[in-house]
Amino acid sequence: FIQRLFSNNLITSSGLSFLFSDKNTTKSRSSFFIRANVIEFGGNIHRLIRRTLDTKQQADTSYQLFKVNYYQYAKSEIDARCSTVFSENHSTILRFNLGLTYPYGNQLVVPFDKLFFIGGANSLRAWRPRTIGPGSYAESSKNFRIDRAGNLIIQANAEYRFDIIDKKVEGALFLDAGNVWLARNVNNVDPLKLFKPRAFLFETAMNTGIGLRFDFEFFLFRLDWGMQIKNPEKPVGETLVIKDFARNKYFTKYSILNFGIGYPF
Repeated sequence: FIQRLFSNNLITSSGLSFLFSDKNTTKSRSSFFIRANVIEFGGNIHRLIRRTLDTKQQADTSYQLFKVNYYQYAKSEIDARCSTVFSENHSTILRFNLGLTYPYGNQLVVPFDKLFFIGGANSLRAWRPRTIGPGSYAESSKNFRIDRAGNLIIQANAEYRFDIIDKKVEGALFLDAGNVWLARNVNNVDPLKLFKPRAFLFETAMNTGIGLRFDFEFFLFRLDWGMQIKNPEKPVGETLVIKDFARNKYFTKYSILNFGIGYPF
């Protein structure tokens, strides 16, 4: 994994993006924000150059151009949010995020920085970044692992925000759900990491939590305490870890405190 992370690679891409927001134009209580990477392609220019320079017409099995690795992949992602203001001091925001990146042509994997990972202050807030997934895969060590990522992400978030002290301190109640998966079986990958349409709901992680936002006008400081409800890493029948809420070890094992700058979404 370290070799993959620091290896030389050529990554070029072209695509179509879409951005929509009616926050400053709508007269409704609800406003929408949509950011979509409709389609992104990478590696086609490299492949065309290699095929043009290849006078021997070798089989299309080379993974390099000018002795540097290159990738062919397609990627698409959407991040949609709906914000509803009930009053000056009360509002809700809903978010849905779906993305897929897929290798084709001369590669069986996609570049590491084009993969998806989940967890952290802007995602599943009861897990640290890259400590959940793919799928129901369980890592015996809780150390940082760069491979805890997937080429498919599905996540949803809901947050209720309310004023506590004259717009200077704001509270929040939130619910997060989602996971990442591998969409392609390469080199006999662990089946627990693969996306299975009939099982993905059972492999979806879920947490709730409470938060505080401190508005200093020039920036907003945020604290979010996330608490796990459902952990897909656990054996079947034990995934609902919220059942251990009354036990002493629940808060040390299944909850964490996140901090960030600005709203999570």
